Amino acid sequence: MSVAANVVKFGTDGWRGVIGDEFTFERVALVAPLAAKVLLDTYGKTTGNRTIIVGHDRRFMAEDFAQKVADVVCAAGFDVLLTDTYAPTPAFS
Repeated sequence: MSVAANVVKFGTDGWRGVIGDEFTFERVALVAPLAAKVLLDTYGKTTGNRTIIVGHDRRFMAEDFAQKVADVVCAAGFDVLLTDTYAPTPAFS
C-alpha cells in the first residue's frame, strides 16, 4: 500500500473510503481512539465526562464497525454508549 493509500480521507459526512480497502477494522481501531481524544480535548471541560456515543447507519457491516469503535474507545478509557439498532449521527444531535 502506498503512502497516499494510507491517508484517511474525511468529507462532510465522515470517512470516505471503500470498505475492506481504505476502511478496515484495523484502520478504524487506529482512528477511533484518536477521534475520542479530540472530542475530549474539545468538549471535555464543558461536559465534564468521558462518554462517547457510538451509532451506525444501515450500510454493509456498519454494526460490526460500530462495535469495533466501541471496543477500542472503551479500551482507551472512555465510557461508551453503543446503540442497539441503526442510528446515524443526526439522530444523536
